[in-house]
Amino acid sequence: MSHIEEEMDLRSLAKEYGAALRRANRASAKKIAADLHQFIQARWPRPSEAAVSGWDVCACVYAQALQRAGAPQQAAAFLEPLVAPGELLADDPVAHNTFAKALDNAGSSQAAADHLRSRIARGGLLADNPVAHNTFATALDNAGSSQAAADHLRSLIMSGGLLANNSFAHTTFAKALDNAGRPLEAADHLRSRIARGGLLADNPVAHNTFAKALDNAGRPLEAANHLGPLIAGGGLLAEDTFAYYTLARAQCHARLYGEARETLSRWAQENYYKHFMAATIEITAGKLQQAQPHIALAIKAAASSYEKLHGYTLLATVLPVKHPLLAQVERTASTATWQKITALAAEWQARPDAIDLPLPHEQKDNTN
Repeated sequence: MSHIEEEMDLRSLAKEYGAALRRANRASAKKIAADLHQFIQARWPRPSEAAVSGWDVCACVYAQALQRAGAPQQAAAFLEPLVAPGELLADDPVAHNTFAKALDNAGSSQAAADHLRSRIARGGLLADNPVAHNTFATALDNAGSSQAAADHLRSLIMSGGLLANNSFAHTTFAKALDNAGRPLEAADHLRSRIARGGLLADNPVAHNTFAKALDNAGRPLEAANHLGPLIAGGGLLAEDTFAYYTLARAQCHARLYGEARETLSRWAQENYYKHFMAATIEITAGKLQQAQPHIALAIKAAASSYEKLHGYTLLATVLPVKHPLLAQVERTASTATWQKITALAAEWQARPDAIDLPLPHEQKDNTN
């Protein structure tokens, strides 16, 4: 096959899979990743041929498929050598964004921010790349530097700024403010933008972020009243899985336990977050016995060590210290993990309203 034929073949393949990936759920993404893995293994070029146009696009789509399939660590490991100086994707903005996003989603948020920091600086490869700035701020927020994330975005989202009309950036900014302990400021930032005709009026994530910020600001009833109509009767958030979590959480904090249970009953998906919130409602209502079956379901549904840790923390919140189930967890967990569980459980026992689980990235992948 000539270089021209190779280029056309690769670009056609990448375009086809890229379009399919945008519509894919996790199962479909796994199939796309498997197909591309097989193709890459069979035809990945020798170093002398790596510059053939098309391989860069193919590699990025493969890494994005791995991410969408729930394998961000694998995506990061695949891209790391390719984005190094002098390598195939060293000057590819999409590759660097995808690599940083994979690191962030794999739990290495600080490494993700560090990777982008010099590249988004003035004169850097990604200095004028909106996605990179948003990914950088998201990684900072997830690494616990929420105030720094908000500070980075503030000037960029102002009128005339690089991200002034970027819906992802405004939502990331509000989330960072909320996580930095400034929930009312976060809600105020979004209020006019989610109103009819506003930039974020039809953005499900923005409405969910607004309600969560109100709840965190001590206004759970206002949060519930905002989300309720958007979920009911085919509203904007009727199919938004995390809106149900946020609504039930706000209702729980407003002591509307019956309404919170009703919200969960309308949440069609059976998943970890639904069971976690069901247990939270019962614990907050003082019904520790009723919480235990939901905790068991949450632990069973946990798809990551992070989710399992929080499930075990719920267990430690409702059971006596010497309970056999907790003894089993203590035996199998590392010392550091067990210390995290017991410390957080003590906090949740003292303040059931503090029980929460940061949701995974709710925004669609905005890697361009």
